[in-house]
Amino acid sequence: MKQTAIFFLAYFVCSASTYAKYHFAYGLGSTFIFMPEISYSIDENSNIFAQYRWGMTKGYAIGWERKFHDNFSASLLYGTVGSDAKPCEASDSGILVDTAVCAANTFLTRNAANGFGTSFNYYFSGYDHGGFILKGELGYGENTVLNEYDVKTGIYLFYKF
Repeated sequence: MKQTAIFFLAYFVCSASTYAKYHFAYGLGSTFIFMPEISYSIDENSNIFAQYRWGMTKGYAIGWERKFHDNFSASLLYGTVGSDAKPCEASDSGILVDTAVCAANTFLTRNAANGFGTSFNYYFSGYDHGGFILKGELGYGENTVLNEYDVKTGIYLFYKF
């Protein structure tokens, strides 16, 4: 709850700013359904950002974004890049029970995968304007419980205020 209050406070501070160096965005997608983002413009072509990521797992990400065209940018990030479910195990309860337990564990017991990632971003209204952003993300990270490295992907839709 504290993180939510902090991000909403940051949103109001950013929207009150007359010089648009700070931006606020909210996103959701394939792995995370609550992704508030605060960014700071370094110059007219790049910014740094911080995200809180909550969904099948929760975590944080920080990164750097560079504009390549009015509508396109690419990002490098470090933090939570995805999630993994615990592997399913067979028991003597029967196939129907095993399937139900495995499905529940897939959605309820996800573990964060932390590491490095990159994303390619499309700004529908242009990089310098508010509006929708489509992000495709590719990351490589370590599962925090299983201690295994794996590639993670995600597609996210953001709205930049």
